[in-house]
Amino acid sequence: MSAPRVSVLLPVRDCEQFVSSALASIRRQSFSDLEILCIDDGSRDGSARILDRHAAADPRVRVLRQGPRGIVAALNNALAEARGALIARMDADDVSHRNRIEWQVAALDTEPDLTVVGSRVRAFPDRRVRRGMRDYLEWSNAVQSPDAIAREILVECPVVHPSVLARKRALIDVGGYRHGSFPEDYDLWLRLHRRGHRFRKLDCFLLAWRERPERLTRTHPMYERGRFLDLKAEHIRHLVAEDRRRVAIVGAGVVGKPLARRLARLGVPVDAFVDLNPRKIGLTIHGAPVIHPDEMEPLRGAWLLAAVSARGQRDVVRNDLEARGFREGEDFLCVV
Repeated sequence: MSAPRVSVLLPVRDCEQFVSSALASIRRQSFSDLEILCIDDGSRDGSARILDRHAAADPRVRVLRQGPRGIVAALNNALAEARGALIARMDADDVSHRNRIEWQVAALDTEPDLTVVGSRVRAFPDRRVRRGMRDYLEWSNAVQSPDAIAREILVECPVVHPSVLARKRALIDVGGYRHGSFPEDYDLWLRLHRRGHRFRKLDCFLLAWRERPERLTRTHPMYERGRFLDLKAEHIRHLVAEDRRRVAIVGAGVVGKPLARRLARLGVPVDAFVDLNPRKIGLTIHGAPVIHPDEMEPLRGAWLLAAVSARGQRDVVRNDLEARGFREGEDFLCVV
């Protein structure tokens, strides 16, 4: 039997209420040349029986079992077993549009320089979707092109993990999923980005992302905001190691100061903070002086990290830096 083009990785832990709907949405995809690898991560409810029932009804469904070792072990287990050259992700409580995989395969076939293709995502049920999730998806759904994703990759996680189709070879080449006290998907996107891989999203809603209190991103400490900042600092450390440039932070506030602490722990000193607040100018923070934007000329050639959390204010800082002759992606990066 020839290998399928697409392997769908679907980890499951105690999700009997929703997993059948998730599986059904993949089984009825318009693109049928696929296998569905369901990894039962030590479920204690009826999930295993439901997976077995789907496997009995559809030979494309394969059930892998492991003790309760977590999502990273489950994904790496499935990645090792996957026979397809393309890897789709799916969560056990979400629902995929019928044409999702067909359209994503077509995008990767049409654009061979792409490694990851996602889509716009809607959250449901509406009554459970909080303001923070709405704001995140409004931002994420607007970040679609390879250039936009590269520009925003240190602002937030720009690609929703269960919405993607990716080239297996690239995932293997960067080491698959890493174990650690950090979000496994964002870590993977940053490692792929450092290797020069390109991401794009299709301008259509192909995944319904279920919001519920038990969702892992709500309950597990590795998805806390500080863990995202840890990964961003590590990414910056790699950039600095590659080109040996100095670092300065634009914004001496709730993002800039903790970012500087993390960089210092990684051996990356901050030369200066740039801030408009007259009460901060002239102070020293973590050993670095706080200067006014008009004093930035000596910082040319350094990496400027625009650490401003508010979206509207971030655009103001971007425009100001560009007006001063700094180029985003080459001279400065936005970090939140």
